[in-house]
Amino acid sequence: MSEQAPLDIRIEENQARVKDQLNRILSSKAFDQSPKMKQLLSFVVEQTLAGNGDRLKQFTIATEVFDRDADFDHQADPIVRIQAGRVRRTLETYYLTEGVNDPLVLSIPKGRYSPLFTPQVPQAARQSTTLAQMVGETNKSLNPTITVLPFLSLSDDAEKRFFAEGFGEELATELARFDMLKVVSMHALGDTNIDPRTSADVKGLGEKLNVSFITSGTMQALGNKVRIYAKLYRTDSGEQVWAEKYTCDLATEDLFSVQDDIIAEIVAELASSFGIIHREIYASCNQKKIEHLSTYEATLRYRHYLMTLTEDTHLQAMQALLSAVQNEPDVALLHSMLAVLYFDAEMLGMGQVDNAVETGLNHARRAVELEPSNQEAQMAMLMAHQLKDDVNGIIETVDKVLDINRMPLIRLVCVAGHCAWQANSNEA
Repeated sequence: MSEQAPLDIRIEENQARVKDQLNRILSSKAFDQSPKMKQLLSFVVEQTLAGNGDRLKQFTIATEVFDRDADFDHQADPIVRIQAGRVRRTLETYYLTEGVNDPLVLSIPKGRYSPLFTPQVPQAARQSTTLAQMVGETNKSLNPTITVLPFLSLSDDAEKRFFAEGFGEELATELARFDMLKVVSMHALGDTNIDPRTSADVKGLGEKLNVSFITSGTMQALGNKVRIYAKLYRTDSGEQVWAEKYTCDLATEDLFSVQDDIIAEIVAELASSFGIIHREIYASCNQKKIEHLSTYEATLRYRHYLMTLTEDTHLQAMQALLSAVQNEPDVALLHSMLAVLYFDAEMLGMGQVDNAVETGLNHARRAVELEPSNQEAQMAMLMAHQLKDDVNGIIETVDKVLDINRMPLIRLVCVAGHCAWQANSNEA
């Protein structure tokens, strides 16, 4: 949203600016429906201004904001992580709507609970095509934006209704971990009854929240088991483009682990590099000329290459990303993807590229330098360590990847398999 340096909150004048911005946000429509989100946001801002930002941990927030006891265990009770995810998504929605011209951006980076306060240039003066602009700049084509509707329990049982509500919140939290997917909160609309089975409702919600996709589902009780039906809709047409069913045993001793496993499968189907969202968007823009591609659309050429691994799609992806990085030289994702393409040029013989490995390594390093918390950047660096047989680097980078997103195991397997194929191809 803003590329300026964060405010120095040790300065009294800046503290006053932050408090004014907090009041704007708390009085907004986006936060109007949730007192707990207001309380959580107020607490982390006030503690950060007081110099206690580095002490904001799940235990502190749980006991101070959510009235948990001293024996609170964040592994068994994910209340803080779920509510913090809701706050992050609602803040993003606020700055795409009501707060688009506010003087300060208040954000809570993933992996921490202390907020940042960054000056914001008014929308009319912005020139850089950041991710926030890429996903909201036009309604004329699909973009990587989604909202998660609450999952509907078809049972009157209170426990099952609670499980359904928490399931939707957790799904939204995990989808928000993907750098190239913007998850927009439903809370900005207040109390709204949406029937995703009605195309008019799907289209209308897409227009109100400026999202291209909606995911929702129902839960049907079968004794101690619950059948979960998950679906994905396109908001431009109201069309259902994906559906799957899952079964969950509520009598299990570790219900959270079972829920996490199901959510991991749904997230992989929707938002992974090969997921339905990226495939739908690629299909809508694959006829465009290189010079007409947006930065995000250029990344789709790369994802298509990963699905095909042909010399032709490698060339198309390389051309698209090199064009994009000329316009946006400080986008970590572009450098990450270029790094992989250069590695493949060397190891898989994709075209004639001089100094491919070193060029790829430079792009990987640049990606990590620009955005250390970007999962694609760390994945590119992981490939570099594998190609150089740097075991310590591999172990360190895998840990970083898992810290960024606890559900990237499919991605790690893909990278490992990709490098193994490279090695086998090289030996042959």
